[in-house]
Amino acid sequence: MKHVEFVRERNPARGSILAWTARYAAPVVLLSLFCFLIFGRNASVSGFVLEGERWPAGTAIVLSLQLGSHGQGALADGSANFDVVAQQAANLWNNYLGSNVRMITTSNGVGTSGNSDNMNSVFFNSTFFGQAFGNAVAITNISYFGTVPNGTIDEIDVVFNTSYNWDSYRGPGQGQLYDFRRVAIHEFGHALGIDHSTTGNPLPIMYASVTDTDVMQADDINGVQSIYGGF
Repeated sequence: MKHVEFVRERNPARGSILAWTARYAAPVVLLSLFCFLIFGRNASVSGFVLEGERWPAGTAIVLSLQLGSHGQGALADGSANFDVVAQQAANLWNNYLGSNVRMITTSNGVGTSGNSDNMNSVFFNSTFFGQAFGNAVAITNISYFGTVPNGTIDEIDVVFNTSYNWDSYRGPGQGQLYDFRRVAIHEFGHALGIDHSTTGNPLPIMYASVTDTDVMQADDINGVQSIYGGF
């Protein structure tokens, strides 16, 4: 049976709940909605937490980038548009992936896409496939076959909330101006099978809310290499 999972990334300024996760088995409608603060599925003593799904060895994960400039000119880090930044985020994960798994990006104009359409789409929108974001800054949708902890991913979609202001910069967060690259790195970590991390110093990029961490840390790398191995 094919399943779908989505993870809401919370705005840390909007209360104490760090993340929501909803799971349902297609074609059945939403079965459960629950929150977690510290504990996740398949927790490890290392800090990283795995979702229990992965891409098969040898997979080229083709990300269809439909972000464009989002109405902005050159970004603070000099990138021409958000497609370029998303490509950077994907390539950062590629540095640590074994099992001959790689993220490959293509730019396909600006617009939205459908879920369960056999495309791994990455785009901005005001809703998540018609559902309200709430105060989520982004949502990753994961479609997979089988059961955790041995699920096989076959499609992901990442949607960034247009209600927030976006740019691309390094260093500490700038209030309500969100750094697209660090959020994209986080979301692509979900797309690879990593859940929210719970501890770390410095905090990992897969921590459950947006922090001053702007790139993956040792815990994040250990997490992805526990799934796919390293070079």
